[in-house]
Amino acid sequence: MTKLFRNPVALALGAALITPVLVTPAMAGSGQQEIVVSPSSAMEEWRADVSRDLGRNLVLAERWAKHNPDSGIVQVRFQLDAKGRPANMQTYRSSGSVSTDRAARWAVRRLSDLDQGPAQASAGQVFQANIIFADSAAQKAHYAEKLAYIERRRLASAAAERGVIALGS
Repeated sequence: MTKLFRNPVALALGAALITPVLVTPAMAGSGQQEIVVSPSSAMEEWRADVSRDLGRNLVLAERWAKHNPDSGIVQVRFQLDAKGRPANMQTYRSSGSVSTDRAARWAVRRLSDLDQGPAQASAGQVFQANIIFADSAAQKAHYAEKLAYIERRRLASAAAERGVIALGS
């Protein structure tokens, strides 16, 4: 199976796919407008840089590490070590495929200088890489919609989730 969009970086950490929306319980169902929170341009630039790095790593995961990922969505959570590299990494949402999850973790593990972002990460700051692997443009679009839905639900589920720095969402 040939992967046309293996550079899933594309959606993995590309431009913001989802704009966080704050909806208070009083607003839900009241017809009031949502409050849209947009990240700064410096944050978007940093995300774009990280996206390119992750994209290269995803290509290398297949080429050099011989991972053969299937189509799907993987969400990897991590914190930073003292050198600005991913640590305490875990698969937050599995694609259901061991090889796909492994390729995503392999690519995230090789990111560096993440502590150079515009927002100083506090000790214990949680990051989340959202990665899509797709075989076609149509499948990529489908997974992008699904990821947007998953992220909206995650952000609405708990206040602590809004503190997670999501890459690619």
